[in-house]
Amino acid sequence: MTARRRRIAFVVCRYAPATYGGAERYAHGLAAALADRLDTELLTTTALDYMTWSNAIAPGAEVIDRVTIRRFNVDAERDVPRFDRLSRRLVRTRRPTLAAQERWMGAQGPLSLDLLRYLAAEGASYDAVVFVGYLYATTYFGLPLVADRALLVPLAHDEWPIRFPMWDRMFGLPRGFAYNTSEERAFVERRFSSVDVAGPVIGAGVAAPAAADRMRFRARYGIEGRFALYLGRVDRSKGCAELLRTFRRTRARHGRSLVLAGERQMDVRGGDGVIVTGPLDEVTKWDAIAASDLLVLPSRYESLSLVALEAWTMGKPVLANARAAAVAGQIARSGGGLTYANDREFAGALASLDAARSADYGTRGRAFVEEHYRWPAIAARFTAHLEAVFGWERDQPES
Repeated sequence: MTARRRRIAFVVCRYAPATYGGAERYAHGLAAALADRLDTELLTTTALDYMTWSNAIAPGAEVIDRVTIRRFNVDAERDVPRFDRLSRRLVRTRRPTLAAQERWMGAQGPLSLDLLRYLAAEGASYDAVVFVGYLYATTYFGLPLVADRALLVPLAHDEWPIRFPMWDRMFGLPRGFAYNTSEERAFVERRFSSVDVAGPVIGAGVAAPAAADRMRFRARYGIEGRFALYLGRVDRSKGCAELLRTFRRTRARHGRSLVLAGERQMDVRGGDGVIVTGPLDEVTKWDAIAASDLLVLPSRYESLSLVALEAWTMGKPVLANARAAAVAGQIARSGGGLTYANDREFAGALASLDAARSADYGTRGRAFVEEHYRWPAIAARFTAHLEAVFGWERDQPES
């Protein structure tokens, strides 16, 4: 008899090939890497903009890289002023009620009743449902509907929302957990010490392009000389405002330009060495990495940095905020770059990155990725974890 292929779904708040969000790229990348072994689907919303959650793509199903993508409409756009008011009120409340916390979660979004109805009606047809990212309504309201077959990849770090008591119950529901870094796992174990959150560090994968053209990127944006690249959501919550202030205060010491590439969620003034490109397609993204001197990561709040892995794949060093424990841990283990905690360290790190040191850090980073972060190895580890959590038998025959 032929073996029955297991069917699994990944649930994530948004997805399109051009989005930069790490959770979305991780979910689709892992689903695609598993497609040789399992029937994989990605359940998501029709939203692209994480600030508004406005419906931007038609609902329905399509196949991208052998993964079936099922999109469901969001019921209402986020009311940003109301959400901000609820956030401030909740942070100030010593013992918020569950109702108040869930109102905040509904306002946070994205809330898709169609997606929740699908999980309630069809969830049992999947052998496992993997929720990627703890923070959004797709996970908080969706996971309890399929708790008996749920696995959570929290993508957690020390940020104010994870202190809300409502998460204590939700983190006690999944059948299993998987983590991207040892720092993330250690933090979750400390935060949820009263429930079983055990799980392996599996990580994520990256795949280098066949080729990248650094001169094509420079010509497209008129860039000359050395530059540091920021690649991701251009947002205050990602540390971009602080990065711009630090860069402008210290530019005389290091002499580089700064390229900001990604969807903008804040006003950014170009000039004085700052180049703002907006979102980049995949080809142009890799061209940008190839053209850059280094990648800079200013965010304090990361559970894993996929763009750091991509930079290392191209042999580029990474300069990261020292307060982002998971990324700082990646850099320490790989030897692929430096961290900074203030303006002086930022400028000193950039000034120290001559061609020889940059090449050394980049070589170490590339070796680190080759050893730990290629999709075939990640897919094998993740499959073995699913088999252990859910008691699957290998090569189970069809009945």
